Amino acid sequence: MAGLDSAARCDEAAWKAAWVAREVPALQWTMTQTLDKYARDWALWRSFATINCSAAIHLFDSGDPMLLFPAATLGHHALEMHLKSVLILNGMTACDPRKVKHLDPSIGLTESDCVWGHELVKLGTLLATTTPHFKMDMDLPFIGLLTEPEPITVERGLAIFDPFFTELRYPQEAKLVNDLGPEHKILLEMLVKAIQHARGMCRVAGLP
Repeated sequence: MAGLDSAARCDEAAWKAAWVAREVPALQWTMTQTLDKYARDWALWRSFATINCSAAIHLFDSGDPMLLFPAATLGHHALEMHLKSVLILNGMTACDPRKVKHLDPSIGLTESDCVWGHELVKLGTLLATTTPHFKMDMDLPFIGLLTEPEPITVERGLAIFDPFFTELRYPQEAKLVNDLGPEHKILLEMLVKAIQHARGMCRVAGLP
């Protein structure tokens, strides 16, 4: 029995050594992560936003009511990336703030430097605090929305698109989406123009 116990202890020690050998490199990698190479590339974020916006408009114009759902979600994605592109232009970094503690310290990134998440109203509010060229309370031109008294503000426009991300990506009951139609293409275009104006003014001002 003693021999069996000894063999079992050896097997356990070998198993633990193998586990440590496997886990330590992963831990070391976790503690020395680097930024994604495009985390500060505002122009590439703008390009991807433009591609998604074009795809959304194409689907909105298709005449197929079932394609309004992916049109709306792509439109949300486009707005998200457009907003983030201006925030990156103004000095922020596309990074999950929860991962900052795992980054190489030489990067010098703080949680407050990070832009993250999918909520358009929060991203828009953040942008409005970083540049005077984007105003959440600005009225948009008449759009023709069926369930909204107009004019609506930029903030309200972003709020309309927010639940498209949370409720229309998968088959589920929509509790926050009140309406969806071709007129939302016009809303998308108006919101993009407002963000593009802010981005252009920031570039003229030489920010960051």
